[in-house]
Amino acid sequence: MTDISAMLTQTATHTLECSRLTKHYGAQQVLRGVDLHVRSGQIVALLGPSGCGKTTTLRLIAGFEEPDRGRIAIDGRVVTDAKTAIAVEQRQIGMVFQEYALFPHLSVADNIGFGLPGNARDKAGRIGELLALVGLAGLEKRMPHELSGGQQQRVALARALAPQPRVLLLDEPFSNLDTALRAQVRSEVKAILRQAGITCVLVTHDQEEALSLADEIAVMFDGQIAQMADAQTLYHKPATRQVAAFVGEANFLPAMAHGDQAACALGTVGLHEAATGSVDLMIRPEQLQLLPEVNGVRAVVRWQEFYGHDQRIGIALESGEALTVRMDGDAHFVVGETSGVKLRSAAHAFAGATVQTT
Repeated sequence: MTDISAMLTQTATHTLECSRLTKHYGAQQVLRGVDLHVRSGQIVALLGPSGCGKTTTLRLIAGFEEPDRGRIAIDGRVVTDAKTAIAVEQRQIGMVFQEYALFPHLSVADNIGFGLPGNARDKAGRIGELLALVGLAGLEKRMPHELSGGQQQRVALARALAPQPRVLLLDEPFSNLDTALRAQVRSEVKAILRQAGITCVLVTHDQEEALSLADEIAVMFDGQIAQMADAQTLYHKPATRQVAAFVGEANFLPAMAHGDQAACALGTVGLHEAATGSVDLMIRPEQLQLLPEVNGVRAVVRWQEFYGHDQRIGIALESGEALTVRMDGDAHFVVGETSGVKLRSAAHAFAGATVQTT
């Protein structure tokens, strides 16, 4: 039997380039010059609120729709521009839909092999390799309704990988799963994609999904990519206040910066990068720590949400600012009590007026 890694080597050499994609639906402009470049074997997530243009971008890459302007190339081959519109079936793109779209009357093996060229023996060999890849060996005769949601998703993934696509597109792939299953299935899918070495674009509105699964995340607002970066950069060094407010949870405090320090309601705090003048500090909840001893900055506990492994605590500073603190589950504070509060690490500063979080 052909080795799976060797068989998928061709897939691992491909890249995706989208340049200045623009799209209107009637008078509404949905995409405003989207540039997206995905390296070979990379997993990229398109993350953003509803209506930001992420699904439209995916549909243009797939060829389900054509842009008003712009260019799309796959492994250096132009599939869309002003003079070119390669058909969906000729783009060598795999697609996993939100609903999986399995054929209910076909077995697992027949679903995976649907549309594969070649004779029965060749198809059987390829189906066997994919069943092994997605961890479903032995279930080839099962019908879709006999599978769990996670197993159905792996069948859909195997079917998309069967013809050795150059790019794989995933549209909200975990939204139909129960919350308890999502983390497990997400890890399984990531391992499968890594083994396949395939270039992948994932559309999601779930921040945890994007941060944990993707090599890079493109955050979209109003038809444009506001920032594309790896998860740690996006979380700790967001390019704009809008990105900071959208990705993860953040507190914002007005401050006056002087070089690598700033004066704010928490006292004098350190900055990741030097700044001067009026700024807004982005402080993640886990950067704050409550102290039993009131020594320095005082805060009153206003509310508490306990999750076991950690907890979120709402506090009000003496200056009136409301902040959210995230601490481990062992810390014990009572609503109404006064505690000390300190910043445990340097803050990220944005120049200008107070951030808008809506």
